[in-house]
Amino acid sequence: MTIKPLPSGSRSLSIDNAYLMLDATVHPDGTVEVHDFEVRDPRSTGLGDTIAKATKAVGIKPCGGCKKRQAALNKLVPYKKSP
Repeated sequence: MTIKPLPSGSRSLSIDNAYLMLDATVHPDGTVEVHDFEVRDPRSTGLGDTIAKATKAVGIKPCGGCKKRQAALNKLVPYKKSP
C-alpha cells in the first residue's frame, strides 16, 4: 500500500496485491474518489465479501454489524459462478 500527499491536501492511495488492486484519492473532508478497482480473489461470493476485503486492506476494523451487512450485500449482489 502506498499513500502519497498531493498538492491539493488530498492523498493518493494505491493498493496492489494478490487480492486487490485499488487506486483512489482521499480528500481532506474524508471522501474517497475511486479511480480504478479490481478484486482478484475468486473466493468472493458477492459484493459484501469484496467490501469486507477492501476495508480490511485499508485498515478499517469491522464493527458488530459488519458481518450482517456483508451477508445482506452478498445476497443482494451475488457474483455468478462460471460454468
